[in-house]
Amino acid sequence: MTQKERILQLLREHPQSGVSNFELNQLCFRYGARLWDLRKEGHNIVSEKGKRKAEWIFRLVKESVQLDLEYAKAVE
Repeated sequence: MTQKERILQLLREHPQSGVSNFELNQLCFRYGARLWDLRKEGHNIVSEKGKRKAEWIFRLVKESVQLDLEYAKAVE
């Protein structure tokens, strides 16, 4: 599984609470680049300031239509 796929999976698993930059940094040091790649593919990922110092929370608001169809087929 690629770093991008692991980040997308983590975002899917935490739709309400989101994923912090601290968690993403444990998966990939260049998580910002992977988030950029996901956004470029059409995923709507929002970021907001967290409660702790230097914390950011990322949430997947809407997935890319293409990958959403592929994900649905894989889950079946």
